Amino acid sequence: MRGGAAIMTALWIFVAFATTAWGGNWSSGGGVAQKDANNAWFLANVDTVNYCIVRDADHVSASEELIDQMIQRAVAYWKDQFTFAQYDVYAEIQRTARQKFVHHPCPTQLDDALATMDIVFQFGVFTDNQKSYLRDPRDYIAVSVRTVYDPKQLRGKGFVYFSADSGPWQYSGEHLFNQGWSASNGGPLMHVLIHELGHVFGLPHFGGTFDVMNGGYPAFVLTDLGSKPIGPETVFNVFKPLEQFFAGVDREKIFCAPSNVQQYFKAFLQFFSLDENISCTRLRMTATGAEMHYKTSPNGPLTLGGILTFESALQYQKDEEQYVSSLGITADQQILPNPTDLMRLTGVPGPKVVSMLRSGTYRDEKTGNTRPVQLRIAPKEIRIGGLHEEKIFFDVFRFYSGGGGGPSNP
Repeated sequence: MRGGAAIMTALWIFVAFATTAWGGNWSSGGGVAQKDANNAWFLANVDTVNYCIVRDADHVSASEELIDQMIQRAVAYWKDQFTFAQYDVYAEIQRTARQKFVHHPCPTQLDDALATMDIVFQFGVFTDNQKSYLRDPRDYIAVSVRTVYDPKQLRGKGFVYFSADSGPWQYSGEHLFNQGWSASNGGPLMHVLIHELGHVFGLPHFGGTFDVMNGGYPAFVLTDLGSKPIGPETVFNVFKPLEQFFAGVDREKIFCAPSNVQQYFKAFLQFFSLDENISCTRLRMTATGAEMHYKTSPNGPLTLGGILTFESALQYQKDEEQYVSSLGITADQQILPNPTDLMRLTGVPGPKVVSMLRSGTYRDEKTGNTRPVQLRIAPKEIRIGGLHEEKIFFDVFRFYSGGGGGPSNP
């Protein structure tokens, strides 16, 4: 077992494969000369992805059935996310994750599986060539390796390797769960699958600690912090905005602040004209907006403080865009019609993360006074701010994807 930052760096590597035909030599994704090294393995011209699963039954705690269930859930996650991805060009061709993933039994020989399947999910099992390439497979929680690529059809194939979660080929690193692949009904497994399939779908490492495509995300979900491992019901958005929270009637978010952080309520209470003795707030969705309730003690009754009414239209905030990948092409490609010379040189702009704004008003229930409010809806969070008594309030309420939320520090 190796220690320190070197291990964590190795754990988080995404290995890509690049070649100029259906064959060639393996290479890593960093610093390669080939334009298509980090391309998605499949675009919209591919209808079906055939895969199989091979595992070391003695040292991988998750059954093949559980692994397959989590693969399908991870694919469904990306199908949902890419529905909301924004593109400037070739959206219908670039929008990936729409393929049907079909599970097949693996051939007896792993080399035969690699030759016939689009993806082989390998758990604690590897060929001599793979071991030579990875050097020490224990240095990886998981890694996606594209082994062949057709630059004409913009299509690849390869394997996704997961280290065993026990035994001699168990993933190395400090404070990682033992038998993590079966923990929490497959929760950590699903989240690492989401991360690796993100690479399969052409996404690089980006985002903060809790973003699924952050380089440290696999280690994050497998780290034992003294609590139960993350479950499959918890997800963090990449492209999909959190607008569904504000579209669901009767959905709500309750936040109660401990006495030692009551000062963080000040801007929140001032904006919503609530008394300083408020200890808990509830934001409850309605068909046209939301209701803000409050109570003076955690076990006390809820009182309506005011009503937020939102405009129906969502507006994209164009100065809040982030391109997360590009599609490298050559003159031989046959999928994209009439690409420009600049696209051939620098790549086709891929999906981008975009935040949105929604405007509305807040009406105080006691006084009937109103004030403008604005919501910023991003893939990870929703923020509420506005104007009150000629003062601008930023982020007086936040709701985070995957849990958490409440009044912000002023």
